[in-house]
Amino acid sequence: MTIHFLQNIFEKSINGEWGNEDSGNGEATAVIRTSNFLNSGRLNLDNIVCRDIDKNKNSDKILRTGDIIIEKSGGSPNQPVGRVVYFDVTDQDYFTNNFTSILRVKPGYNSKYIFYLMKYLYDTKKVLKFQNQTTGIINLKLTDYLNKTKVNIETIENQNTIVDILDRLEYQIINRNKQLSELSNLVKSRFNEMFGDIFDNPQSKLEDHTELNPNKKELLNFNGNVSFLPMSNVSENGKIDLSINRNIDDVRKGFTFFKDNDVIVAKITPCFENGKGAPVFGLLNGVGFGSTEFHVLRPKNTVNTVWLYHVTMLSKFRLEGERKMTGSGGQRRITKDFINNFKLNIPPLSLQNEFADFVAQVDKSQFACQKAIKLWRNSLKSSII
Repeated sequence: MTIHFLQNIFEKSINGEWGNEDSGNGEATAVIRTSNFLNSGRLNLDNIVCRDIDKNKNSDKILRTGDIIIEKSGGSPNQPVGRVVYFDVTDQDYFTNNFTSILRVKPGYNSKYIFYLMKYLYDTKKVLKFQNQTTGIINLKLTDYLNKTKVNIETIENQNTIVDILDRLEYQIINRNKQLSELSNLVKSRFNEMFGDIFDNPQSKLEDHTELNPNKKELLNFNGNVSFLPMSNVSENGKIDLSINRNIDDVRKGFTFFKDNDVIVAKITPCFENGKGAPVFGLLNGVGFGSTEFHVLRPKNTVNTVWLYHVTMLSKFRLEGERKMTGSGGQRRITKDFINNFKLNIPPLSLQNEFADFVAQVDKSQFACQKAIKLWRNSLKSSII
């Protein structure tokens, strides 16, 4: 094992190239942007752009297998600039934009090993002291980063062995993430298979089967600390974090009350851009208080709470909710009237319960996948260290 500065591992860093707008003559080349970066270090090329770039003039900037692309402008308060991705795409020529640079590994090193090393430096926040923020944009002082960062380098034989181990771990993680996605799609397919179009010629209103924003009279039964749920603790996919506690005397008034098996619907959406977007939802497993920006739906005895939650997640409800929002800008809201008057068909409770049992089995499989992914991610980090 030997110690090197990063600058000694790479050829001179190569700036990205943006070129000109596609003229439509069929000669445009694909350009990778930081929006194509995944935090796993892989590329997502679904939304690739094409630009007119002179390949002869910029031949050294055409990406090669084994190149490492580093983000040098971007980032956010929660995500430092300096992410890296590994380039191994061979279907066509690619450039990378001018918010990035290409790090081309010198001969004698395994480029994938160096990529894993660079990703470790990013994940352990070694890039933070090389950030420079101007006019709201966070920049990476790349030259300083490469010149001042020392790393331990294994022999080429050990590099190859380590890459083989890490690649196999990463492959397992990718497969399990794919399985998670397939399980989520399975639930959607099962819902459609069992209930069809519940919005076709609807016969019921939600207010007939749920209690909206239940009365807080049950508060008399509680003392001490209870869960408190701000909107920031509900993700767009419905995951809820109930880790915040407050004393009940501080939140008896002015907050939404919820308990086990209630469904929440955000009146506004944390991820709005210019006031546009669909509301977020969640299924509660606990007792406590929430932001006044939530509506709480409590199922009556004709509705299974898991079934109700999946109804609120359907595009029909989400899109109608967005369309019926009132107000302007980032403060547009879903009203109580929209929820109460939302029409749908209610299937027999026995079928709803059967669907909920199916979801519970899928949840177990998803939990097993998530547990395996967490284990392998920890193994990946440990192996890199």
